Amino acid sequence: MSLSDGWQLFNLALSGAISGEDSLQERLAESYTYHLQHVSSKDVTEKVWTQLEELKQVVNAKAAVGSEGRILASTSAMSGEEAAKWLKKIASMSSDVAQAYGVEKYLEESHQAGARE
Repeated sequence: MSLSDGWQLFNLALSGAISGEDSLQERLAESYTYHLQHVSSKDVTEKVWTQLEELKQVVNAKAAVGSEGRILASTSAMSGEEAAKWLKKIASMSSDVAQAYGVEKYLEESHQAGARE
């Protein structure tokens, strides 16, 4: 598992969502399109992977419309409340990945310190 990759992608997704000035729907679409769709199952915990698969289904629920792809069509059809709900879930997933990454890093450093002694 490469939690550092997952942590970085979630961090980028959240940074963009927080600092963006677009609608919540557009920020959700951008977070998923540019960052979260690149997360693989080895980059996150099993729990987070399940939640990401659910998000994938939600942001791909609608057919593409004109020049608008599936993700933008799906998020554009959401209410602001629904988009906000998913952005909050992304923040929660990010927290889970960060915690798991911290544990992984601690165990690696502990193992390396033990090998040096």
